[in-house]
Amino acid sequence: MAKRILVLPDINYEPGHWRPVMAMMKKLLNLNEEGSELYQIKFLCTPECEPIIKNYNPDWDTEIIFPELYDVGYTSLIFEKPEEGHSKINHCLRIAEGSINKTDGSLDNLVNEYNPDLLIAGFFVSAEALLIYHRYNIPFIIVTTFLRHPNETPAITSLRFLVFHDQEISSRLMNSATRSNSYNGSLTSIKEFTEPLNDITELVTCPKELDHPEYYDSENAHREKTIYVEPSILIEPSDYVPDDTFLYKTYSSAGSRVMDYVESAKTLFLKMKEMIRRAECKNRKIQLAVGYKLKSQFKEFENNERMEIVQWANQTAMLEHATSAVIHGGLATIKECVFFGVPHVIVPFGKDQMDNALRVVNQNAGALVLLDNLTEEKLSKAIIDAENNPDLKENLQKLQKIFVDEENEPKSIQIIQDVLNGS
Repeated sequence: MAKRILVLPDINYEPGHWRPVMAMMKKLLNLNEEGSELYQIKFLCTPECEPIIKNYNPDWDTEIIFPELYDVGYTSLIFEKPEEGHSKINHCLRIAEGSINKTDGSLDNLVNEYNPDLLIAGFFVSAEALLIYHRYNIPFIIVTTFLRHPNETPAITSLRFLVFHDQEISSRLMNSATRSNSYNGSLTSIKEFTEPLNDITELVTCPKELDHPEYYDSENAHREKTIYVEPSILIEPSDYVPDDTFLYKTYSSAGSRVMDYVESAKTLFLKMKEMIRRAECKNRKIQLAVGYKLKSQFKEFENNERMEIVQWANQTAMLEHATSAVIHGGLATIKECVFFGVPHVIVPFGKDQMDNALRVVNQNAGALVLLDNLTEEKLSKAIIDAENNPDLKENLQKLQKIFVDEENEPKSIQIIQDVLNGS
């Protein structure tokens, strides 16, 4: 009988949190034999997030959750009107009480009918996974799609979430999930409730060689069950045909969450627009994936053969043919640059991007340029240096080999199989 897996990478529209998990699930489904299914997979996703899955494979099984909370357009809405955003507590209460849809279904029914053997959840929904575990006793794995500090564990983040709220709300969450009255919202009871997360298997979707050594090779390193696995690169189908007119092709993107830092991204892209006019860039083509908010800023270049402006790009297809990349420093994009061996310049905007950039610089596998006082001259020099620095290219190739080798022999699949088999 096929093993059934529920997958919940995130509640929010964060493609960088979904794609590595989808890459893992693709590998699992590839193990299914003709006429004999080893694995069945069902993704739990909001209406906004379903296209991330369906655009990759329309045949993948999805279950829509919280349609009245996170309808299509929600992410854009809260960017424009943050006061209209929903609190995480809203959907967590639904989960704890066994409901995922307000009117036409419940989590209780889904679990009873699908009867999952395992839940695979993303780091940012660790609390949600914990609630599901307590309510249904489904074993679960956490997939962490960024390089976190060893002390910022799934247990700590979930404990912080529960402590943040009034004791009455925390008690309601915990007692609803456990169908008991034993949790009073005190720190002691919250620690007891989050204890399963201290023993959970956590898969970090990046080879450890890119991380800070002290995070995996010291007294303060990650716990034993936090395991670095393959980079989990999702190669999307593409009909992209590269333009070989130009010797150099530089791809640039501010990631799928460009709305979070529109002004910073605009500054970078405008500098690249100026850079293309420089003499040393005469044999270079720039490909900018700017997002819908910024596309109108570059209309004058829409028919320029040396500057290709798109709203969204098939990033893996672009990087496969790029000679360099200028990126914001999200881990997903860094991993794809390494996987395809593309020299990259990181211009961090915020979040964990500076820390990621320092990881790359420490390996001398990429370059870092700060947005403050950025000039087209500095940017041009950084790109050309990255493309031609022999030490950087050698280090990048070493990392690339590790990434490709691990992707071809994925640790994650064996670990998932072990958990499914109770070992």
